[in-house]
Parts: sequence; C-alpha cells; structure tokens
Amino acid sequence: MGLDKKSPIPKHFQLREAIKRDTLRNGLKAGDAIPSERELAQTYEVSRVTVRRAISDLVREGFLRREDRRGTFVADASRAVPWLPNTERRLVGVLLCRIANFFSERLLRGVDDTTHELNYNVAFGSSDEDPLRATQQIERMADEGVVGFIIVPLAGENYRQINEQLFEQIRAKGLPFVLLDCYVEGSGVDTVVSDNFDGAYRATQHLVDLGHRRIAFLAYLPTSAVEERIAGYQKCLRDNGICPDENLIKRVRPEQVKQVVKEMLTADPKITAIFAVNDAKAMLAWEALREMGLRVPENVALVGYDNMYGSSGPGALLTTTDQPLYEEGKLACKMLLERVNGYDGEPRFAVLKSTLIQGHSTVAEIVVRAGEENGEIAKAVALEAQRAESSVV
Repeated sequence: MGLDKKSPIPKHFQLREAIKRDTLRNGLKAGDAIPSERELAQTYEVSRVTVRRAISDLVREGFLRREDRRGTFVADASRAVPWLPNTERRLVGVLLCRIANFFSERLLRGVDDTTHELNYNVAFGSSDEDPLRATQQIERMADEGVVGFIIVPLAGENYRQINEQLFEQIRAKGLPFVLLDCYVEGSGVDTVVSDNFDGAYRATQHLVDLGHRRIAFLAYLPTSAVEERIAGYQKCLRDNGICPDENLIKRVRPEQVKQVVKEMLTADPKITAIFAVNDAKAMLAWEALREMGLRVPENVALVGYDNMYGSSGPGALLTTTDQPLYEEGKLACKMLLERVNGYDGEPRFAVLKSTLIQGHSTVAEIVVRAGEENGEIAKAVALEAQRAESSVV
C-alpha cells in the first residue's frame, strides 16, 4: 500500500490524504484510534518522520487529535464543518493547473512550508485547465472550510473571461484570494509572478549572441506568462535588428510538438534555433530533431523555460530559465494570510526575477559530443521526451 514514489507531490501530502481516505474507508468514527506511527510507516512504506509530519498536519486541520501516551484518534471524520472566525480550523486552499509535475510541486512546497510555519494547513486541487473542474474544486475546498485561496489562473483562448468567472465564484463566498504565477488584467487582487518578459528576453539574447537569427518559438494557450514570454522574445529580436516572423510562433499542445517541429524545419531549413515556452515542450522538440537526424546544438540550438529538472549550473542538459517558484509560493501564501488576518490595503503585485541557465542544448562542448556519440545524451533526451509526452503542458 506504498505511496507513489514517482509522483512529484511531497510524500507527507500523499500520506495525509491516504490516512484520511483509509480512515473513512475502514469506518472509523470520532474517538476511534488510528494505527501507530510505526504501523503507518510500515503500511505506507515511508519514514517515521514523514508519518509525524502528515499526522501533525491532520491534527492542525482538525481531522485527528493526539493524546499523550495513548495515541492518535479521529477528531472530525467529516471535515465538512465550515471554517468560522476564532475557530481552530486553519486551512488554505490552493488551485493548481495540474498537480503531477515538478512546476506545481515547487510552488506547492513554498506554500506548504509557509503554512506549516504559521500553523495552517493546505487543501489543494487541480483544474486541469478545465473551467468546470476548476469551479468544482473551488466548491470542494470551500466546503472543507478554507480561509482563502491561492489560484494559478487557467490557460485558454478566453483567458480573462474564464478566470474572471472563477474569481466571481470565490468573491461570492466572501473569501480572499491571491493569484500565483500568472496575472489577470483588471482582477484587482494580490498577485505574485516571475518576470517572464525579462526571462524570455535574456534567453533570446543568449541565442542571438551565439549567432542565431532565425529563431522559432513554441508557445501554448494564452496566459499572461505565455504572452509575456512571446513579447520578450519579439522585443529582443527587434532590438537586435531582426524582424519577428509570426509564422515562426506556433501554439501547440504536447501531442502536436514533434509533428509541428518536423513540419517547420522541413518547410524552413534556415531555422537554427527553437525557443520552447517550457522545458517539456523543449524535450519533445529535441526528440523530434533527433528523429530527423539533426544534432543539438550543432544543427539546431534549443532553449526551454521553467527549469523542470532543477539544474543549477554547468553540466545542465537543457538551456533554460529558472523561475523562483518556491519563493513565489511562499510569498503568495504570506500575502493571503495577511488578508485573512485583516490587511485591507491596495492590491499588491510582486514580480520576482528569474535566472538563465546555460546548458548543452545551446553551447556545444567536446565532452558533450563524445557523450552524445556514446548514446548518453540520446538516452536522456528520449526518456525526458517520453515523460513530457505523457503530461499536459
């Protein structure tokens, strides 16, 4: 009954939900004892430290209670009692676009560490970029008694409209909320983002400095982050005397990336670099280039964004931009809890700087060529492309 070791979701998060699920499944009621820490560690194949963290969260949430020398007992099996001021229910709701990726995991860690420090707990859900699912998740977390929400806006053609509808749902409940990672023009709420324009500008300048003039851009459905990355890319080209070509900007879903890259390079062999809006798309593009017999970066240089592999310097496989996602999560949580505790000032807008990380996908090195000839890089690219293909990014 072990947890999913491949999941980027922290183990104590998984364990917390598993304990609640199995407690209800086994028919335990308020006052019933749950298994000991040792038994839980063995059952779920985790450390005692992880068990203690999960139980501590559930105690703060009000689902469990501890009694010295007696054990841990169910306190509130329903967890459906609404939160009221001056009660002990201290729960923050987080709506992510999707949970099972490293991008969301870093944001969530920042939120979770902050709530832990301030004696709050976290309820979270995934919208999967689906407005209906997003409204359902908001209703579920509101029913669980959250004091407010941290929201990662949904991507979509009607970006502002679909998100404003979601915001109205939250406002109708009288709950504060903070936007994280993307902003929505005119929303009038606290927002924490990274500087996507500057990050994309510097990534494009890196390619231009290497001599590239015809640079394609793989984008996604509209969000403020995507649009600012496109704007930074175009501004950098103009500043370097290169006229942006709209035909080189392609909005693609994961399953379309490889085919689009092949078609684009076949139709326009003068393209010498590709800037992908995120690392998952970059790895799919790399796999497509390999299938075409093209070498990275000798034939086509490649840049991603988000640093989903956690690279920190020389030796990185993919040139990318590292966003301070953990710090974004922490700051968004602090802003929300300030609102919960009475702050009623003007909406705040925080922009955090990102860092360009140069990797093998733009700067060829002798050792890299040797590694590629031995198949090491080829294997890594194939593996990451396979993972990216199974995700929705």
